[in-house]
Amino acid sequence: MSHALHPTRLQVLNTANGLPLLARWSMSFAVIVTTWDMRHRTRKHLSDLSEHQLRDIGIDRATARIEAAKVFWQG
Repeated sequence: MSHALHPTRLQVLNTANGLPLLARWSMSFAVIVTTWDMRHRTRKHLSDLSEHQLRDIGIDRATARIEAAKVFWQG
């Protein structure tokens, strides 16, 4: 797991009222980069799961391949 703040925590900071404009932009950027990083890591790990692990999470190999093939900025 990344040492970065969880995206929901970053989102709370990002929406905090009273932050200077540059701080809000910085927080927005941090939220986006953290989200992209989590997607990249999750998709990479998804492609490495065994058939048994995929069944445990309720998806088949074809669905895992489709999801793993997405680029990090795709939701």
